[in-house]
Amino acid sequence: MPDLTSQNASTTSAEPAMHTRLTGIFSPSTRQKIYSIYAFIGILFGAVQVVYSSLQAHQPSWLVAALAVYAFVGGPLGLTAASNVPKSDLR
Repeated sequence: MPDLTSQNASTTSAEPAMHTRLTGIFSPSTRQKIYSIYAFIGILFGAVQVVYSSLQAHQPSWLVAALAVYAFVGGPLGLTAASNVPKSDLR
């Protein structure tokens, strides 16, 4: 059986061992805050959309535009998150 102690020690660091153009742009704590804010905004927009839909009301153009921008911003956020996953976690 392989020794997992040495492997665990290398994977518990805050920063990944891999480096891409997106790695290191933001610190892990800053990324966590950005992802949390992004998730909260998504929940908020989703709740507003559910209210309009449940009332069978026309959705305002600001909501349609905000959801489009939200979806567009999700791509770069996902790439940033993916670029900061250590290769050891991908097994």
